[in-house]
Amino acid sequence: LRSAPLTSLGASLQSRMPFDAKKKNAANDFDPELEAEKEYESLSNGSGGSGKTKSSNGVSKNRKTSSETGDETKSEDAISVGSQGKPAVNNFKEAKASRKKRCRGVSGSSIKKDGGRFDFGLDNRDDFDDVSDDEMGDMSRYVKDNYNGHTFDSESDDYSNDGLRETSPLPENAIRLQECLMEALKDPSAQEAVHSMTEVLIEFFDEKGRLETIEKALDDMVIRDEWTTSGAVDRMAEYKTVSLLAKIIDQGLISVDAFNAHFKHNQGDSQTLRLMHSAVNFYQSNAPELQGDFLSAPPKEFSDIAEDLCRSGEVSCVRDALHGCPFLHADVIYQVCNNAANTMNMDVIFNASKTFKDLICEKVMTVAAINAGVSRFLTELRDTEVDLPAASSLAFLLVSYCIESPACIDYNVYRKCPRPRKFLRKRTVSSGRLSILEADEDCTESNYLQVA
Repeated sequence: LRSAPLTSLGASLQSRMPFDAKKKNAANDFDPELEAEKEYESLSNGSGGSGKTKSSNGVSKNRKTSSETGDETKSEDAISVGSQGKPAVNNFKEAKASRKKRCRGVSGSSIKKDGGRFDFGLDNRDDFDDVSDDEMGDMSRYVKDNYNGHTFDSESDDYSNDGLRETSPLPENAIRLQECLMEALKDPSAQEAVHSMTEVLIEFFDEKGRLETIEKALDDMVIRDEWTTSGAVDRMAEYKTVSLLAKIIDQGLISVDAFNAHFKHNQGDSQTLRLMHSAVNFYQSNAPELQGDFLSAPPKEFSDIAEDLCRSGEVSCVRDALHGCPFLHADVIYQVCNNAANTMNMDVIFNASKTFKDLICEKVMTVAAINAGVSRFLTELRDTEVDLPAASSLAFLLVSYCIESPACIDYNVYRKCPRPRKFLRKRTVSSGRLSILEADEDCTESNYLQVA
């Protein structure tokens, strides 16, 4: 008794399915390209011959051999068959080209531009009316997974990096903060010097995000010694940087408590953290730099420290003076290099390199500070050679000592040193004094130094 109502109900539901109408009207949905592919596959498997072939949608279709048709041109609904059941090459290529055209869609619209609908076999936008919600969801996920992450090629006209450094590991905010900081160093006392940095930092609503951005920007500048590579050597660059950070604290963008929490979480001893500690000390001591009173040159005390280190190499004597001023460490190393080169004494140059290693070993300075100081000395070698003709050879002798194990400079700093341009000769065995030796041969790294 219940079979009849259930049967009628099933028929009613089946009639409402979105794709049943297409199954019933298979002849209207005949696809000549799909039929040609199936026919070609059957011929490739050796079925060959002439006769009728039944398509997958139930439509019978005549297939004529080449003996019956000769060179007659076929319509798009059939494919020619040559002798031995081999399809005609030209028509097969045309069918393949036609498929490629269909993949590009109607009126030249691409799959990506048209939402990926052609990958679902939908040739007309009206066909969307027959698609269920579940299939629309599947289609949306397909398009999202395949097309949303598209990036332009670097050579394309649509590609743009918005002025950011290529292959940079830094986030955009850290790079912009670096650019603002480098611009502010030109005149740190100007009002707009801190203003541009403030605009970058206020994009973060919490102090933690601002501190992380500052640390990333500073760390990259320290590692790459951005203060030296950006142009002319500024001996007070780190000092100005610390002063600007102290101004940011003074303006209330970041509290001292946030800095202390950051230091507690990051208990390393990097040059970046040392500079950030100095900025907090500047603020807590109400340094004159907060009112715009900046030093124009390193204090005379640090010039004396450089002379003592070059002459005696006693680190213990200058430990306390250097401990609170990490922003002047690079300049002290820079002065030690200049002083050692000007002595033209092999022993003094060797002792200078040994002093650098002792400063690192006793944790008075970091490798980054030594790198920056030596790098600035090498950057100004051309100017130094005006008064000291053998400067390139003396500098090469210094970095050769520094790179020996245990190395106190990185290899990329060592590579900045130019090749020796003057021959040097050690006058006596007991003395380290060097003099310039004139020779006709080319001066190289292997023959620039002659020991008596």
